[in-house]
Amino acid sequence: GGDAERHKSQGNEKFAIGDYSGAVECFTRAIEAGGGVPNVAYLTNRSAAYVRLADYESSLRDACDALGADGGHVKAWYRKGQALEGLGRLQEAVEAYEGGLKFMPESDQLRGGVESARGKMEAAKAAQKDKGGDNKKAPAANAKSSGSSFSFYKKQKEKDGNEKVASGTADGGQGGSASDESRDGGPAAPDYNVVQTGEAIVVTVEMPLLEGGIGGVTLDVSSECLVLKAEPHYSLNVSLPARVDGDSAAAKFTKKTRTLKVTVPIA
Repeated sequence: GGDAERHKSQGNEKFAIGDYSGAVECFTRAIEAGGGVPNVAYLTNRSAAYVRLADYESSLRDACDALGADGGHVKAWYRKGQALEGLGRLQEAVEAYEGGLKFMPESDQLRGGVESARGKMEAAKAAQKDKGGDNKKAPAANAKSSGSSFSFYKKQKEKDGNEKVASGTADGGQGGSASDESRDGGPAAPDYNVVQTGEAIVVTVEMPLLEGGIGGVTLDVSSECLVLKAEPHYSLNVSLPARVDGDSAAAKFTKKTRTLKVTVPIA
């Protein structure tokens, strides 16, 4: 009903500004306003907010409830994978991501989840073999999403202060957003994911509101952070888990799925 959708919209606004506890409250009111009938969108949105709060048990419960209502809901499979990954149940997380891939094999988001969870499993095995030693190749995953082949637009400041812009075309995967909507009145923080390998850091950003393409998006990569602006829809500042060679950053954008993938070599 109208009340449920109003609470959902309020939850999306709070999510977009980083008020995840407030978002949980709003999504809970939306669920309660539904009169006991499971609403997959409300459940997956609240599951996403719980992930941001590191309340992975609650996130998993909502994702499972959503799948109970719609076993083919791809985002619910993704949220289940995120929750299990957060709980350290990595093999189960891989199985959840792969469960979603059965319904959407082209999903870069789900493939990225598989890659992230498997990378952590490999890092854990390597750490066990090398107890007491440094393991520089442990991957790190923060928050959302993933990517593959894209058309790209890149804008990056050179050391002399000038700006370098590159563009090209290609095809690729699937996009989405943590709360499915931007807040009114200002740019939202888009859904994103960070994965660290031995040689590079990959940041994947979902920007479903960019219906007209990537034109006008600015991307600056320094040695320690990534700053993206896509006015009026999105604004993102990501602290990277390791120092990188920002001048060698490569970015690709999938028009079909509105997903931007940035790969930066570790310095």
